[in-house]
This record gives sequence, structure tokens and C-alpha cells, in this order.
Amino acid sequence: MLLTWLLKPFKPPPENAEWIHWGRAIFATYFLTSIPFRIAFLPEFEPTRKFPGFVVLDLASTTFFCYDTIVLAQLHWNSPREDSIIPTTYEPHNDDPIIQDRENFDETVLFKQTRHIRHRWRVLFSFAITVPLEYLSYLLEGEDRANIFMINKLFRLFYLKGYLEYLSMILGSKGHLKNVGFRRTWALFFAMALAGHWCGCGFYYVSRKQAEKGVAMTWPEAAGLYSTMSSEEATESNLKIEATLFESYIQSLYWAYITMITTGFGDIVPLTIQETVWCIFSMLVGVFITALTIANLQQLVTSLDASRLRFQREMEIMKKFLRYRLVPAGLQKRIATFFDHQWDVLKGEDEQKFLLELPQSLQQQVTNFMCRDIIASLSILRKANTSLLNALVECTEMNTYSPNDEIVKVGEKIRGAILISRGEAELMKGAMVERKLRRLDRFAEECLFVDKVSLHSVRSKGFSEVLILPSVLFQRVINFQCDEDHIAQMKETSLALAKNGAKANKLFGLSDDLAYIDSFEKHFLPSSKFRKIWDILVLIGLVLYVFYLPISFMHLIENSPFTKTPVLLSLQYVLDAFFIADAVFNFHYFVYFEEGLLVRDKSYIHQKFISSRNCWREIIGMLPLDLLSCFFGGRYLHHFRLVKVVRIPNIVNSFQNIDSMLSELNIDIDLSLYRVIKLNIVMITACHWVGCIWFMMASLSMASGYDGNWRVADENNEFLSVKHSDFAGFAGYLRSVYWALVGMSTVGYGDIIPTNIIETTYATFVILLGGLFLPAIVGGLAAYMGNFNIAGKTFQKKLARVRSYLLRINIGDDVLEKVLRYYNFHWSRQGGIIENEAMDKLPTTLRFSVASHINGSMIESTPFFSRCDQSTKQIIVTALQSRVFTPLDIIAKEGDNGFEMFFLQRGRVTISTSQMSLPVITSSSKGDFFGECYLLDSETSCETVTACVYCEFYVLSQDDFKEIVESADERLSVQNSVQHYVNQKKSRYQKMARNLTLRPKCERLLKQKMGEKPRLSSMNLILPDSKLLLLWDTVLLSSCSFIAWAIPFRLAFQSEMEMSHFDFVIDLVIDSFFLFDMVLHFRFIAFIQNGKLVTDINKIKRHYKAHKLRLDLIAAVPLDTIARLVLPSRFANFVDSLKLLKLIRLGRQFHTVDRLFRELLDRGFNLAPLRLVEFLSGVVLIAHWAGCGFYAVARWKNRYQECAGKESSGLEISKWASHHAECLWSDTWIERQIRKGKLPTSGGATLQLYIRSFNWALPTLVVVVIGDVVPVSSNETLYAFIWMAIGVTINAAIIGN
Repeated sequence: MLLTWLLKPFKPPPENAEWIHWGRAIFATYFLTSIPFRIAFLPEFEPTRKFPGFVVLDLASTTFFCYDTIVLAQLHWNSPREDSIIPTTYEPHNDDPIIQDRENFDETVLFKQTRHIRHRWRVLFSFAITVPLEYLSYLLEGEDRANIFMINKLFRLFYLKGYLEYLSMILGSKGHLKNVGFRRTWALFFAMALAGHWCGCGFYYVSRKQAEKGVAMTWPEAAGLYSTMSSEEATESNLKIEATLFESYIQSLYWAYITMITTGFGDIVPLTIQETVWCIFSMLVGVFITALTIANLQQLVTSLDASRLRFQREMEIMKKFLRYRLVPAGLQKRIATFFDHQWDVLKGEDEQKFLLELPQSLQQQVTNFMCRDIIASLSILRKANTSLLNALVECTEMNTYSPNDEIVKVGEKIRGAILISRGEAELMKGAMVERKLRRLDRFAEECLFVDKVSLHSVRSKGFSEVLILPSVLFQRVINFQCDEDHIAQMKETSLALAKNGAKANKLFGLSDDLAYIDSFEKHFLPSSKFRKIWDILVLIGLVLYVFYLPISFMHLIENSPFTKTPVLLSLQYVLDAFFIADAVFNFHYFVYFEEGLLVRDKSYIHQKFISSRNCWREIIGMLPLDLLSCFFGGRYLHHFRLVKVVRIPNIVNSFQNIDSMLSELNIDIDLSLYRVIKLNIVMITACHWVGCIWFMMASLSMASGYDGNWRVADENNEFLSVKHSDFAGFAGYLRSVYWALVGMSTVGYGDIIPTNIIETTYATFVILLGGLFLPAIVGGLAAYMGNFNIAGKTFQKKLARVRSYLLRINIGDDVLEKVLRYYNFHWSRQGGIIENEAMDKLPTTLRFSVASHINGSMIESTPFFSRCDQSTKQIIVTALQSRVFTPLDIIAKEGDNGFEMFFLQRGRVTISTSQMSLPVITSSSKGDFFGECYLLDSETSCETVTACVYCEFYVLSQDDFKEIVESADERLSVQNSVQHYVNQKKSRYQKMARNLTLRPKCERLLKQKMGEKPRLSSMNLILPDSKLLLLWDTVLLSSCSFIAWAIPFRLAFQSEMEMSHFDFVIDLVIDSFFLFDMVLHFRFIAFIQNGKLVTDINKIKRHYKAHKLRLDLIAAVPLDTIARLVLPSRFANFVDSLKLLKLIRLGRQFHTVDRLFRELLDRGFNLAPLRLVEFLSGVVLIAHWAGCGFYAVARWKNRYQECAGKESSGLEISKWASHHAECLWSDTWIERQIRKGKLPTSGGATLQLYIRSFNWALPTLVVVVIGDVVPVSSNETLYAFIWMAIGVTINAAIIGN
């Protein structure tokens, strides 16, 4: 009671009070950051006037948490215990002693008691970590007392996660952090920042304590942060602080981040055992948080584009299907436009799939919500109750129509009422538009009661969603729920409305409202060439802004007027004028499509521009603020240019326009490859921005009065020969971007490091943000690279599973070969596409159009379907299902009962009967049909149909036929026609059998015609799956592997020497192999095309000429040898480079590796380790190329001939073995290796040089850098930067595979 009375004045805040949650997060963060800082850097802290800022903030934070604890206690003691604000669950177990007696066990009482105990402990714990124990330091003497007593407040760390999650929910409800991935990302960044702060403070604290105990050297002393004093000089402490508090803290934080994010520049390292132990602990914590952050960022990077990627893959599958079925370009464009509309509306979400995932009750509620208002708009149902409307909703059909699709045709029987749900339609009579139908408008309402043939056509103007309420189902519902008087009243109302509507249509009839578009306006249509070119120019302009604007950062501090960068600024002014024109065009001229309708009204175009773009951002971006530099001075020109950065967010929409353009132009590009390219652009852009600001940091350091900066240190480094003036001043920028990539990719060479507090502060934030962002880009690249040729990989995995299963059950080799041939046929023809699934994704009208194009002519030419009306034929066309038969499959057997009729699409079949010993007919024409007798109930087949090759059929089942042909009279008419056709066929076969019996010459001619051609023997042709061909391809693979290793090595290490006899012989043998292989493929090796074995010599020759001859000829002819004999010696480099053409053959050998693996799989080998070896061998090969190039850059810097006989240039002869070595290796990375003793003074033997260059290449490519081999010149820096950018992708490929 006393406690309740004491807590009564404190009223809890309302539930929607955000300030309490913000206060918890802010004050908890203050405690968690300030207390470790004071323990490490302010050991003398006491809650006195000496530290007023900390004292005030401590008091405010403590007061807030006291209030929070009191409110928590009040809610606990004053509220009913069963209605606690903190949800707690208790799940009793069978072995708990408290519930052994189940008869007396009350789970509700136990739950309340347990929750009450937990609440009490929470209140007590909150009170314990809130009490200001630091004031007890007045009672004790000595340093660190106040800080030590504040440690209880650090236990707020256990509450911080909940505080941040609640803030994320608040921000998400306001639309700031809607994406869950973004919420997790900023929380993990906060965790890394806080962990780095703690580790940095702990690193300094451990070192300070060691120094106070008299340890000779610690890292802060080595860094110049403090120095130790002798006992005579020391007063209270033996440390003399040399740096400011901020400098010490930044250095500690800098070490923490480069250690925890695994960058490791190596400029700050632990020097004592205690520091090493703390370093190990920090690395473990950092690796854990870094892994979580990078994994979340990777998921975020891929999920941002996941729905678009999934949608584009579905479009890619659809395009393959349409191309395979030779669908006309106009219909393909209609389908592509429909899917683009679906993306604009649903953003790739599958509406039907979403509804199916809901419970039945919720499905019904959502469907009723979507359609009930539209059904209720019918005049006859204005007063209908909810149950009637819900029943009618279940009867409706929802269809989506593309622009210019006919919803109802003239002369077509109207099935029921037509209601517009979305979009716009036109009621037309001839070319006259009598009425426009928009949302909630309807047509043919009277057809719910009377049968009527349409005198009008209803055409969709844009993309329209139309509800059709069938009259048959409508009559069933109202007859069940309404009385006769009500039904009669509804019928009378509908007929009266129909008459009034017809009069209104005649009175207000309109001609087509599409005004004439003149030649000038045609250029502004979304599909015009001008718009496409303009969109490309906009993207190029934005990309140029992205790369040009950061260069302005490089000159912000310097006095750099217009005259110093005239070309750059002139180009930017051209871009400014271009984007002003772009804003004018988008605001006034660029028409657009909305739901398939062309919007040309200027007011709508203005509204579209205002709603889709930030007007203030556009205005600021267009303002010529550069002119203000005329008044303030030319050095401020770059400051005013920075306002153009507001244009950069438009690049996202520009890339989306390019995506749509690529889709319209049917440009086939691997979607994963396309996204890999975009992510690489993002990575290079991030390095560019960070590098430009890093360049500016040196200028800022000079302007702030620091003696040195990283640029001066870089040029004055005795181990480097870098000059920032190289490449016309481009070398300084190159070194900046090089540092950015090295730092953010966690390579961490350590050859460029910050030299003052300004640069260290910037480097700290770059490592924290970039060191997590760039690995996330690598993760995104890995995810996309793992999806390269995803359809092909999926097919190969499926084929491997099928092969493994068939081998496991010991199936015969002939059956195994037949199954694998079938899968290869399916892949070669359709790329693994399941045709029925592709058709199901199309709306009804487009499905009718595609099916009519594929099978419409077959149904029209079928004699017994000619009696059906047009709508029935359309339904039959869409009901046909695709089916494939392999060679020698029996499609229909004489005397058997079946259930499907077959229409031949592709292939060749033979037809035979029991009355004749030989097949009498060979059919290969599209549209030929068999099994028509199966549409009859009791008829058996009179023929046996056998597939000669792979055959594609469309089948119509008996059940589908009966369901489609609903009318009994129509079905009987079709069945009579079928019976008549079957009888004719039987009679024809009987006559053919009698002729063969009476005329033996006919039988001989038939045998000659139907006989098989003699097969070529194995002596004439080599089959594509023969072991002999596999052996030969293995020899070629070994040869290509040898030249892939040998040619780069020769170009780098032997380019100045004469070719040895051994090399000449090897090249001659390999060239002979290639020429012999050309002869084999030109004449003797068969191939499989579309699942069929091609053995015709002429076809083999034509196929080889069309696909392989040119490249094989370039790779096989010894062009380098010919050029060496013809050209003079000064063209030696060109002659040597011709050897690279032989590497073309390497790309042809990947299929050999796949065949070898398939052979090993058949023999029971586990391919996973071999696949890993294959991939890593590729990585090592690329590293070999990079290492050879790295050596070549150093070697070609000082030409070999020019250094022959070169006199000393003044360097000490003791550093070099000869004057030749001095000339050849000076100012290269090899000189640095010689100075460090890694190479002898002569430069070393070829093997030594190769090992050192490879020692640079492989760690760089896999981003695990040792750092003992680094570029030392501008040329080497450029080369290293290129390979590091490539290495990021290779590292992603390693992770992805």
C-alpha cells in the first residue's frame, strides 16, 4: 500500500508517446558510449565542476531512467497481474515437479505467478542499473573510482536491442524504414560502431595500464600519443600526454575498425602480450559482427532487385517459348506490353498465388471486397442484400484485356453482363465510338434475362480488367434467393435500361477521339526512336555527373579556378543545358502510357512530372549557382557545382527505362550478368567518390596547418617511385582511388596510410561504412554469379539426378541412352521450358491469340470440327496440351481404347495396320491427326501409329472435348462426323491391303520407299558420344591448358629472347593437333541437333562452316611464326602478341570437361571435389595471367635492349649486382623486393621473379593480401587497380560457386 501511494503521482505516458522510446534509445546509447570513453581516456573523471558536460548529461540520463523505472513499477503494482503490459509465455513440461499432480494443476494460476515473478525481477534489475553509484566516489580515494562505479549502467546494453527495434517500428510506420532489411542493416551498423568504440577504448585502456606499470613500449607510445617519464620527472603518473584527447580516441577507433573489419593496414599493431590478447578478442568480435552485417547487406542488395529479377526471368522464359513457336512479332509485343503493365500494377507479385496462400474464409472476403462494389453497380442489384451479392461474386469471371482487344465481337452471342473493373473500353458500331465504358460502367445488362446477339463490338482501349457475370449462373442464384415478383421486376428494369441506353448511344455517338498526331509529336511517343535515344543520353549524362561531380571535391580546398579545368567544366555546362532541356521535355512534351492509354493532355503530363519527380530538387539542379563564383572568387566555383548532386537519384529511374528498352528490343543478355555489371559499376562509383574525397583530405590537411599529408608521404616514400604528376596529373587521382579500393575491399596493402588526425578520421569512417558496404557488393555479385545460366545449371542438375537414379536401379544402357536423349531433345528445342506453364501465365485473350496462332489452322482444317461455332473452336485450341514422343514410341495401337486425340506439330510417324505387313503411310505434315476415334465412347483404333523421330503433338482428351462441346446437338453432330471419318479410313485401309495382295509390284515399291537408308559405319563417322572422341578432346584439352599457361609466361619472361627449339617443336605439335581437329570436325564427326543425330556429310560440313571454322582457323594457323619470318625485328612485340590468338581454343574445351565429369559420374565418382578443383584451377590460371602481366609492366618500363651495356646512373653499386640490373629494375616493384632482401641484387632467376609476381597476383585476386609485394609506380598502380577490380568479381565467383 505504501509503495502504491508513493507511485501514485507518476502517471505513465500514453501508449503512442514516441518520446519515451526515443529517450530510452538516446540515453542508453549515451551511457554505453561515454562510460567506456571515460574509463579509457579520462581516468581522472569525477562528478564535479571540472567536467560539467558529463555531469549534466549523466544527471539528465539518470533522471530519465529513474522516471522510466518508476513508471514500470507503477504499471506492475497498480495493474491487474493477469493484464501485464509485458507478454511472457510459460510452457510447462511433463517432468516439472510442480505439475506432477495433474488433477490439482491449474495452468492459468501458474502462468500468472510466473509472469508476476518475472515482472518483479525486471523492475528490480532496472532499478539496480539506474542507481547513480558514481557519487559514492566521494567516500573513497584514488583514481578510476567514479568510472568504476558507473559500470552498472553498462547493463543497459541488454535493453538496447529492444529499444532499437521499437524505434525501427516507429520509423517504419512513418514510411522511413519500410524494408525490413534496411532496419536490420542500420541496427547492425550501429552494433559495429558501438563494438568498435568499446574495442578501441579497451585497446587504449590496456596499453595505458601497461605503461603505468612501467612496460617499455606500448602502441600509443609508438604512435606518439604519450611518452613515459622517469620517476624523478613523474608526479602522479609516469605518462606525459603528447596528443589531444580527440587524437588519441580517433587513433584507437581507427585501429579498432581496421582490425574488426579485417582491413589491417598494419600501421598500428599490438606490441605487448596484453595488447595482443585484446587484439585477438577484438578480431573475434569484429569477425562475428562483420559476418552478420555483410550477410544482411548481401541479402538486402539482392532482395532490392529480387522481384524485378524474378519478373524478368519469367519474361525471358516467355520470350523463348514465343520464339520457339514462331509467334508473330506483333503478338509478342502485345504480350510484352501486358507483362510490363502487370509489373507497373503489381510490381512482380503474383495475385493469384497470394490469394491461394490465404485461408478459404479470407480468400472469400478479399474476393468479395474486390468485386462486390462492381456487382452492386448493376441497376437491378442496387437494393440487393449482402448474401445475394456474395453469391453472385462467386459466379463472376475476371479477365484482363490488352489495348485493342475485342471483349465482345459483332454477331457474337453475349454470355451475360459485362462490367468494367479497371481501365477503359469503347462501345463501337463500325468505326464509330458510341460510348466509353469506365470503372463501374456496364454493358448488356439485359442479357442476364434474354439471349441476345451483339450488334456492337466492345473494344478495350487500354489495359482493362473486365468482370463477366454469366447469365446461366445468374439465373441459378436469383431463382434460389429471390421470389418471382422480384425477378420479374429486375427483368423489366434491365430491358427498360437497355432501350434508354441505345437512344443515348445514338444521340451522343462519337467518332474515334484519337486526334491526329503530327510529325513533330510522333517523336515524343514512348516507343519512338527519339525517346529511346533520349533515355540513353539521359543515362549517359547522369553517369557523367556521378563521375564528374566527385572530381569537384578534389579541388574544393585548392584555389582552382575555371581556367585550370576548362574541358571538365565546359562538359559539365553542356550537361546542365541538356538536363534543362530534359526537364522541359518531361514537363510539357513527353506523353506517356497509363494502363495502356496514351495520355496527351498537357495538364496530366504536368501532374505526372510533379508526382514522379521532386520539383524542388529539379529547380535546384537547374539553377546556375556557378555564376556566384564571379562575385566570391573562382576558387569557390567547385563549391557551387556541388548542388548538381541532387540530380543523381534520378539514375535509378533511368536504369529502369533502359531495362524496359532492352526488353522491348529483344536483346538477349544473361540477367545475372547484367546485374553483375551494374554492381561492378556501383563498386567502381563508390571507390571513385571515396578516392576523390581522400584526395581532398590531403589539401584539407595542408590548409589546416599540418606539416604532412598522405600525398606528400606517398611521393617521398623511399620504397616507391610514384609521381602524382604522371599521366598529366591523373596519377594522383589514381592513387586515391587505389587506396579506396584497397581499404574498402579489406585488401589493406598498407602502402598508403593516413598521416594526420584529419585523414585518420576520414579513413575511420570509410573503413566502417565502406569496409562493410563493399563486401556486401561482393556478396551480391556472388549471388548473381551463382545464378549465371541458371536454366542450364538446373537442367544439368536434373539430368545428373535422372542419370544417377537410372544407374542406381541398374537400368539397361539402351533405355538410359533413350532417356538422356529425350532430355537433350527437350533442352535443345525449348531450353527446358514447360509450355503449359508458360501458357497459364497469359490472360485469356492473349492465350487465345497464341493458341490460335499455334493450333488454329489445325483445328480449322479438321473436317469434323468445322461444324462448331467460333467460340467453341477457340476453347478447343486452348484446351490442347503439348506432348512429346521419342523414336519408336507407339502413339496409338490398333484395337486399343484410348482417351486422347493427337495433332502432329513436328516430327515424322508411320502408320500401319494388321492387314498389311509393312507401314503404308509416313506422315510428317503439321496438322495431321490420329486417334480421332478416341473422341467416341466405344470406338477402338483402326491403326498403329509409331514415332520415327522425336515428335511433338498436341492432344485433346475425351473429357475436355465433352466439357467444351456443351450442347448435346453439337456434340452429337461432331461425333457423327468423326464416326463417318473413321469408317472412311477403315475402308481406305481395306482397299490398300487388297491392292497389295493383288499387285505384288506395289508391295515391292512400298518396301523400297519405306526401307531404311543404310547406316554409316563407325569407320566413316565418329559419333559425338564415342570414347574415341572423348579421348581426342582430352588431348586437345591438355594442349589448350598448356598454351594457356605457356603463352602468358613466354610473353612476360621470354619476350626479348629467341624461341628455343623445344618451344618451337611444342608449338608445331599443338598447331598440328588443331589443324587435324579441324579436319575431323569438318568431315568425320557427327553432331546432335535438336535432339537428332546428324550423320549427313554435307550437313556436317555446313554446320562446321557456319559455327566453328573461322575461330578455329584463326587459332590453328601459326600467325606468329609467319609474322616472325616476314616482319622486321622492331615488330617483335606485335609478333609475340599474336600468340594470344591461340587462347581462343580454350573456350571450346569447356564441354570436354563436362563430358569427362559425366563419364566419371557414370563410374560412381563424387564430382563435388572435382568441381572445386576445376574452379580453383581457373582462379589460379587467372592469377597466373595477372602475375605475368605484373612482371611485364615492370620489365617493359625499362627496355631490355636499352639497358644492355648501360653505365651506372650514380646509385651505389653495392645495391645492385650490375649496371644492367640497376637500369632494368630501378623504380619498379622488383627494386623494392631487392631492397627488402626478397630477391638477389641481380633481380634473380626467372623462377624467382615468377614466384614473387605470382605472390602478388593470387592474394590480390582472392582479397587475402600478404602485402609484401605492392605497386611502386603509376603504371603498376593502374595495373594493380584494374586487377583488384577484377579480383572482387573473382572473389565473388569463388563465394557464389
